[in-house]
Amino acid sequence: MTSVGPDETGIASGTSATLREVGGVCGLAFTGSMFSHPGDYTSRSIFITNFSHALWLCAALSAVGISCRWRTRASALSPMPPRPAPAALPAEAAVPKIND
Repeated sequence: MTSVGPDETGIASGTSATLREVGGVCGLAFTGSMFSHPGDYTSRSIFITNFSHALWLCAALSAVGISCRWRTRASALSPMPPRPAPAALPAEAAVPKIND
């Protein structure tokens, strides 16, 4: 949240949470489809084989996510130009007048 201004933190937070949820849903869907692909669970060996394939898929997706983060980390740490300071309001403008 440090890369956005105070007026954009809500949008950045919502975007981050949405992407995290979408990633979790897609990961669960991919893992479930890999695990239940043959649809036959009559023996332990088939169950263990499908489960190990699903875990390898999780490991591969995690590796992709980590490598994407490492690639964007360098650009996130690059110096950003300073933001202009907001214009200061006079004290009279900060307090609304009440007409009697």
